Amino acid sequence: MLSERHLHLLRLSTPSVWALETLLFLYRGRDRAWTVPELILHLRSSATAIEGALVPLAQAGLVVAEGDAHRFQPAGPILEAFVRDLETAYAEQPLSVMRAILSSPNSRIKSFADAFKLSKD
Repeated sequence: MLSERHLHLLRLSTPSVWALETLLFLYRGRDRAWTVPELILHLRSSATAIEGALVPLAQAGLVVAEGDAHRFQPAGPILEAFVRDLETAYAEQPLSVMRAILSSPNSRIKSFADAFKLSKD
C-alpha cells in the first residue's frame, strides 16, 4: 500500500478518481501529448471530467500543456517515482487507492460547510 507521504501527494494532486485515471493514462502514454478529444475517447469520459482532471494535475507538476494537448511530464524525479508507485498500488489494491482519494476532504465542500459554522464571538 502507499506510504503516508504517497497518500499526502495523492490527496494534493488527485482530487478525483477521474483525475487518477487521467494521470495514469498520460503516464502510460508518456511518449506523446494527448488532446482532450483523444482523452475523452480513450478514457470514455466527458470534456468536463477531463478538463477538471487536467487542471489540478498541471498545478501539481505532473502534467504539462503543449498547445491544445497534454503530456505526463513530472516536475522532478520524486513525482515520477510517486506516479510509478501509484500505478502499482492502483493495480494491486484499486479500492484502497480510491478510498484514499474519496476520503480526502474537498476544499470547496469544506469552505461551503465552514460558512455555516457559528463563531464564538
